Formats: sequence, structure tokens, C-alpha cells
Amino acid sequence: MDKYLQEQFIGKTFTEKLNDEMADYFSERKFSVLGYLPRPGAIAMVHTLEDGAIKALGASDPFDIINNNFGKWLAAMHAPVTNGGSFGEIGGGVDPLDITNTTRGGIFFYSTDARAYQGLSAGQSQIQIGSGSTTPTVSDFDIETAFSSGPESVRQTLVVNSGYASGIGRVASGVNIGPTVNAGTVNELAIFMVWLQFGTGNFTFILSHDAISPGVAFTPAQTIFAQYFFQL
Repeated sequence: MDKYLQEQFIGKTFTEKLNDEMADYFSERKFSVLGYLPRPGAIAMVHTLEDGAIKALGASDPFDIINNNFGKWLAAMHAPVTNGGSFGEIGGGVDPLDITNTTRGGIFFYSTDARAYQGLSAGQSQIQIGSGSTTPTVSDFDIETAFSSGPESVRQTLVVNSGYASGIGRVASGVNIGPTVNAGTVNELAIFMVWLQFGTGNFTFILSHDAISPGVAFTPAQTIFAQYFFQL
């Protein structure tokens, strides 16, 4: 992350408008001014809040990792099939890997039959922060190192969604995590989906995994805001 973003936003009160300004910075400055050719990419951003103000801020490179699972999911959208109340099978010899590194065939990315696995509905989006510092790869199946306890240690259901911005082709979503229990540094961020394996149950799959730079330090009782911008 360049110094401009740090100087421009750290210390300011976090608002929806400010968040949009940060998203615009990435979408316009990173994807246009720096001369990158337009193509899909994911931007991960994490910051800590204290008394409503941004205390620390880190982000990924605009063209960091969209995982193989994401590509398989996207390909399935082009030729959806139906089966017992579900549609959009991911198959054809490109079965995705779940978070246990298990290949899952007969996966559908949407289900209408209300079956659940560990209380999760198929189609649910999740996000997780971690402390791992190894460079992510397209074949990753989970984050590297989860935190040990507290809300910072688990995958969180995405609840903040600004939807699709048609003018710039951006989809944004994120979640507040906290208050934190421990102290640590966020060095990685990943987004997941819960999909149905027909006739079995629901399983969790990683879609994007990114290194956060600089790492975002946090202390107990802070709030971490983690979000993704998908540039299409």
C-alpha cells in the first residue's frame, strides 16, 4: 500500500462515505492511473477502529489472488444445470476444493431445499482474517493461520454489502469483527462461500485469498473492518 492511502484516511472517522472514497481510490487510481490493463481483480482491505476512527489500515495488491474455486464458480454460471431444487453445478472435471483440501464433486452454488450443514445455509458468503504471512497462491484451500480465539478467530458471515456499482463494475462486501479479545496482526484475508454437495450437505470453499500490507495490528476491545472489492 502506498503512503497516500495511509496519510489520507488514518485518523478519520469511519463512515460509509469515507469507505466509498477508499473504494474509489483503489478502483480508479490503482486500476487506471497506474496503467494496469482492465481485467478482473480482487482488492482486500482491513482496518481497525477505535472510538469510530481508523487506527490502522492495510490492503492487498489489486491483482492479488482470485482462487481456482472462484474461476470454477464463474464458469458454472455460464452453463447452469438444475437438480432437485438446486442449480449451477460446478463440475466437468474441475471440482473445487473445500477448506479441508477435499475435492467435492456434484457441488451446486445455490440451493432452495433449505438443507444445512452445521447450521449454515448453502450460498452463504463468509470472510476471515488471519496472521499467516506466506504469499497466497491460486490453489490455496483455506487461510494459513487463524487467530486462536475471539470473534477474530472465526469465519464471519458477510453482512455489509454495497452491491454492484455498474459504472465501474465493482462489487463490494465486508463485515465488522469485534470487539477483539486478543492482540495480533492481520496479515491475510480470505472470502468463502458455502455450497451444497448434492445428496450430502453443505461445505465451505475459499474464493479469494490475499496478503494484507502493511499488516494491521489490533489490541483487545477494538473493531476490525474487513472487506473485499471485486473489480469486474
